[in-house]
Amino acid sequence: MNKVTAAHFIPIFQAYSEGKDIEFFDGSKWTIINKEEPTFDYNPCNYRVKQAPKLRPWKPEEVPVGAAIKSKTLGQIGIITYVSKTMNGFNSTIADAGNKHFSSEALAQ
Repeated sequence: MNKVTAAHFIPIFQAYSEGKDIEFFDGSKWTIINKEEPTFDYNPCNYRVKQAPKLRPWKPEEVPVGAAIKSKTLGQIGIITYVSKTMNGFNSTIADAGNKHFSSEALAQ
């Protein structure tokens, strides 16, 4: 390993030492590497720290009508029953455009 390659691995090694998941790109998909004994024997560009999911508001055409949603702050669960472009929200009895209590993710059952 030369100095340039070592410099590219520094953030990967740092994240690994902090217990974060490291992913390896096999040419078609990213997969989490073996946490117990990683080898790091490929190009440093083939490794990355697993990215945390980022939430964003749904677009009206993405709203999964019939899906359960859970309040991020109150813990309440509701069902999306309709989408309203005029109200800029969905199921106004559960959430509306100004309500920040609900996440934009359906509950995994």
